Amino acid sequence: MGRHAYLITAYDDYYLLDCLIELLIDPRNDTYVHVDKKSTDFDEGKFLSRWRDASVQLVPRRRVYWGDFTHVKNILELLRFALDRGKYDYLHLLSGSDLPVKSQDFIHDFCTQNTGKEFVAFNHLGAYQEEWIRFAHPFNHQLRAKSKIVRVGSNRLRRAALTAQKRLDVDFRRRIPGEVKYGSDWFSVTAESAALLLAREADITRWFRHAFIPSEFFVQTILWNSGLAGRVFDLDDPYHSSMRLIDFPRGSGSSPHIWTMADADELASTDRLFARKFNSRVDAEIVHRVCAQVRSQS
Repeated sequence: MGRHAYLITAYDDYYLLDCLIELLIDPRNDTYVHVDKKSTDFDEGKFLSRWRDASVQLVPRRRVYWGDFTHVKNILELLRFALDRGKYDYLHLLSGSDLPVKSQDFIHDFCTQNTGKEFVAFNHLGAYQEEWIRFAHPFNHQLRAKSKIVRVGSNRLRRAALTAQKRLDVDFRRRIPGEVKYGSDWFSVTAESAALLLAREADITRWFRHAFIPSEFFVQTILWNSGLAGRVFDLDDPYHSSMRLIDFPRGSGSSPHIWTMADADELASTDRLFARKFNSRVDAEIVHRVCAQVRSQS
């Protein structure tokens, strides 16, 4: 019986988080949950009381900032926490805004049929994204600060730093002895690849700690330059490769579209394993619909 580890990084919408965990409970799975330490409204005692199941563990909490290297550190800690506690065929990284759209039987069967494949998105690396890795991006942790004064001040200093680096022809890509690759954060990888990422943690830190949204570079770059490109599920279609249904064209800014009942047919008919992004405050009915459909597949 193959075993899977689900690694969840969440910061709000705890109703949706509970729904997600419920759909992952299975004798073949362990679920490791990280809730951002900045989320002061999270009731840790209530969570631990609800999920007494030994297969669900709350990992030590840390502060995570969008676009910042703290997200990479948190992903690596989740991988380490899981691999220290079990042997797994696959490890799936999910956000607290995700849901599986297939049953655990389907997901396990699919992974078994594609044993050894790495479900990682490789998106096109354009000039815009190249600037994220080429220059040092200070104040990433302040991009979504609650204080407008902090946000505006940090952005002004950030723009000044980037302008200076362009004039000086700074290029942090020179540190990386190989090709830089880019793609979505969310993945399903073999234990071998997860262990490789942990083994390369020092390189990851040296190469990506300065970058903007480094979580969209480190997995792809390490796997590609370690000779594992041939194991990637689909190098031509990034979101088919990760087996995630994600709709950026209809999204807002840097965030993907939030699924609603208007998308029910698409969610029901997709060939993907997971979908994001959901928000129970925007549309709780679609959350209930997806959960019911997944349960009915079992």
